[in-house]
Formats: sequence, structure tokens, C-alpha cells
Amino acid sequence: MTMTKAIYIGTLNGKPLRFFESPNPGPQFPWHSIDDLYKCLGLDHGARNEFRKLTTEGEEWSKNVHIIDTDSGLVTIASHTMAQVMIGATAEAGRNILKLSKTEEELLDEYCEVVVEAGNVLTDGMTEEESFRFVIAAAKSEIGRG
Repeated sequence: MTMTKAIYIGTLNGKPLRFFESPNPGPQFPWHSIDDLYKCLGLDHGARNEFRKLTTEGEEWSKNVHIIDTDSGLVTIASHTMAQVMIGATAEAGRNILKLSKTEEELLDEYCEVVVEAGNVLTDGMTEEESFRFVIAAAKSEIGRG
């Protein structure tokens, strides 16, 4: 397995969220560390393990979840769509059980700001037109994979 480095480390809900290049070919939105995302959402170790099982087992997730080798060990990464799904799935429960102070909409808005920052790393050096074409192709790929 080739060592992979994060392309960007942003902050979601006051906690670090690492982003990586997609393991899939072609223009793709940045992928995130699912453990980082679960920590950002306030899930404890047991809940993170349960969610990791849900997202890594089963055919339906295979295109959206991959394990990579990083300098901090093996990391499970997932697509942009998976981040949006997980934020939506945990936000309401999080407000009630985990005492999150932010709503689903606030968390999604904050995530979108951070993923755009990570995406800017991928399009760095591109012209405005090239960047626009990259984003359109990445969106088409995301829709096709989901």
C-alpha cells in the first residue's frame, strides 16, 4: 500500500478533519477521514466503531469507502456524499444525545466551507475555466457513484 498524505486539514465543529485525494480516477471531490468526521460529530469510540462497521461492510458502500495507509496508520476515507449522509444521520441524534450545539444545517454549511477549502488544493494552479470544468466533472462523478 502506498503512503498517502492529507491534502488539507480543516476544522469542523472545532475539531480537525483530514481530506485526501479520491482513490478513484478522474476529477473527484476530496474524500475525508471517517474517524475524523465521527469525532467532529461528537461520537464516542464505541459509536465510531459501530458507524465504521456500517459504512465499511456491505456492497452498497464499496464505491464510497476505501482504506488508505497514512503516516499515522491505516485510515478509512469516504466520499463527499458519505460525509453529507453521516452529518444528516447523526446531527439530530447528536443534538439530543451528544449535546451538539449546532443544527444539521449549520454542520452541513460548515462542512461545505471546509470541503471547498480542500477542493481548492486540488484545483490550485488551474485556470478559472479549468477549475470550473473540474468541479462539474467531479459533481457528475459523485452523482454517478452515489
